[in-house]
Amino acid sequence: MKRIAVVVSACALAVAGPAAAAQVHGSSSSPRAAGLSALDRHYLVSSMQGDLFEVSGGRIALRLSRNAAVIKLARTLVKDHTQAYNDDAKVARTLGVEVPTSTTQSQLWELKIVSSLRGATFNHWFASLEAGDHEQDISETTEEVRSGSLAEVVLDAKHSLPMLNRHLNLARAALRANP
Repeated sequence: MKRIAVVVSACALAVAGPAAAAQVHGSSSSPRAAGLSALDRHYLVSSMQGDLFEVSGGRIALRLSRNAAVIKLARTLVKDHTQAYNDDAKVARTLGVEVPTSTTQSQLWELKIVSSLRGATFNHWFASLEAGDHEQDISETTEEVRSGSLAEVVLDAKHSLPMLNRHLNLARAALRANP
């Protein structure tokens, strides 16, 4: 879903031009932000919203699950994505990018749905949600590494990939433990 949003945003900005991009995203006076592309900006914002989603989801799982694999995944998500959010926010602030303080509406909806489940059903669908989300995150982060413009943002993405792969492995293990 994030990939579709990236494509739609990039197409809209390409059609509307740089002036519209500055209006939508706010202009930045930072000299380092001069090389910040729409993809870089979108990656940073989407990544921070994703971090907030993972922290919220992890906290829900810690409250609702008694399954060891799900609890291990949830604790890891909360710890790692709290740190990732703080790191990404620091980069964003230096580049004049607004730091989001909430997830997207679709992420809120996903959290609402999964938090309404209980027991084995919750464990299965939480693990499934996390596996799918991390596959998507890895794809989007890899795209930033390949196509990003600003070295600082690309480096941030490169550093995120090992964490995202660890989380994907934990989510898949939790899913295997909760078929």
